[in-house]
Amino acid sequence: GGVPPLAAAPGGTAMEDAIEELCAIDPRSLASEGGSRRMFNTFCEIGSLRQIGPTRIATPLRNLELPRAGGIEAWHLFALFDCAIAQGFPGLIVDYLIQVCQDAFAVSSDPTQAYLMDTAFVVQWCADLSVFLAREIHSALASRGRDAMGMHAMAAEGDDAQLGRKAKATHAVAKSLVMVLQRLDDNNEDTNENKSNKNANANGNGNGNENFGVLRRAMQVRDASHVAQWCAEHKLFHRDQAFPSPLGEWRARIDGRRTAQGRAGPHHFIEDMLAALGIAPDTYPFPSLAEAIAAVLLPQQATPRAVTGIGHQKMQRKVLLYYLIDLGCITGEQEGVERPSAPVRMDRFGDRFGLTRAECASVMCLAQLDRCDDPSSVQLACNSLPALASTLGDASEH
Repeated sequence: GGVPPLAAAPGGTAMEDAIEELCAIDPRSLASEGGSRRMFNTFCEIGSLRQIGPTRIATPLRNLELPRAGGIEAWHLFALFDCAIAQGFPGLIVDYLIQVCQDAFAVSSDPTQAYLMDTAFVVQWCADLSVFLAREIHSALASRGRDAMGMHAMAAEGDDAQLGRKAKATHAVAKSLVMVLQRLDDNNEDTNENKSNKNANANGNGNGNENFGVLRRAMQVRDASHVAQWCAEHKLFHRDQAFPSPLGEWRARIDGRRTAQGRAGPHHFIEDMLAALGIAPDTYPFPSLAEAIAAVLLPQQATPRAVTGIGHQKMQRKVLLYYLIDLGCITGEQEGVERPSAPVRMDRFGDRFGLTRAECASVMCLAQLDRCDDPSSVQLACNSLPALASTLGDASEH
C-alpha cells in the first residue's frame, strides 16, 4: 500500500481545521505532553495520515519509515511536519525550532523527549525530506533523458504536463524546506553556544557544515524543480526531441569548431561558463534538456559555501539559457505574438529567473559568437556588440 509520491493531501474544511489546530497548540506540547500523538490521531481520522505497516506511515508527501532515533514519538512528529509543509505551513516547523529546540530552558531528563527538543531532531527530518525530494526530481528528469545510444524515449506532449505537475509540487515543498533550513543555518552558531550542554542525553546539535549540506541539497532541488516546471509549461521537454540535429552530429560540429581554431585551452565561451560551475567542458552539449537541468542544478559534487551566492546562481541560469538558445527553444525576439510551436521569447526566461534583459542579450551574443562556422550568426553577434560591451564581461565572469 501507500500513497503516490507528493500526492495531494485531502483538502476541505477538515484538513484546514486540523492544520489550524496544529499551528495553534503550544509547540512544546508536541515534544513533552503527548501532543504529537493526539494530533497524529486527528490527522489519521481525516485521512491525511495512514499507518500502512508496522514501521511505515503514509503522509501527504511520502511513505515515512520509523526513524532510527526517537521512537514512535519522533515518527508521529515527523509525520505532522510532513502534513504542515505539504499544506504550505513551514512556519510551524520554524516555531518548533524557536520555541523548543532553541530555548535553553526547554529541557528533559527523558532521553526521548530530550532528543525531540534538540535541533538535531529537526535537522534529521530536513535531511530525510531533502533526500526524498532530490530523488523525486532526479527520477522525473531521468524519465525525459536519452538512452545510452543518445536516443530519446519518445514521449507524448502530455508528458510535459505530468512532469510539470510533479516539478511544481516538488518546488513548493522544497521552497518551504529551504525556509526552515535557512533558519537553522542562520542560528546554528548561537544555538551551539547557548545549548551545547542543554540535554541530559548529550545528543548535541547538528553540525553547521552538515546543516549547510542539507540546505545546499534543498536549494538545488528548489531551483531544479522551478526550471523544470517552467520548461514543462512551455512544452520544451517535448520540443527538445526535434532540436537541433541528432546529438552525435551536434557534438561533431562543436568538435570541428575546436579543431578549426587550432589552439589549446577553451575554444568557446560556454566552456568558460561551465568551468565557473566546475563542470567539464566536454560535457557540452548536454544530451537532453532534462540532463542539462540535472548537470547544472543538481551536481553530484559538493558545492563550497563560498560559491553558492547570487553570482553562482546567475551563472547556472545563464548556462541553461545558452543551452536553450543553442537547442532552438528560445529566440532573442522581444516583440510580437508568440505562437504555440514557436521558440519561447528570451525575456520570458529572464523575467522568471531573475536575469535582466541585458544579461539575457549577452548570453545570446556569446551563443552566436560560439557559432564561428556560421557567418550569419557571427554577424548578428557583431551587430549587437556595441550595445552589450558593458555586460559581456559579467556574462562570462559571473
